[in-house]
Amino acid sequence: MKFDAKQPPRAFRVGADGEIELLDCGTVWLAPDEQVTFRTDNRAATAFDVTRKEFGYYAANSLNGTLPRQGLRAALCRNDAHSLLYMLFVEDGKEDQYRAYLDAEGMTHLGWMDELDPSTLPARAP
Repeated sequence: MKFDAKQPPRAFRVGADGEIELLDCGTVWLAPDEQVTFRTDNRAATAFDVTRKEFGYYAANSLNGTLPRQGLRAALCRNDAHSLLYMLFVEDGKEDQYRAYLDAEGMTHLGWMDELDPSTLPARAP
């Protein structure tokens, strides 16, 4: 793994009205079969992993197993103005903030990934 920190972080604005300032703190390069874990300050158990594979990435833990046990739920959302899809990870107990964010950004909640019934999905990808 290689990490290049940006000092100072690059600041830029996003959001429906440009009211959110993000800080780009750096870049991580992973070799195949390397993993990094992201954690929050408020709960040691709240975490998700990103794993590099030869074909691309596992962008998170299992959406209906490990991720919920680690205090996060994966939500599929759509930005209504641009018809773009996003996967958001919502911390346990932060559902009200999540709904407020969707309302402020003009987004629609399409479903919780841990509520999908895997037995009803196609057995293999095409």
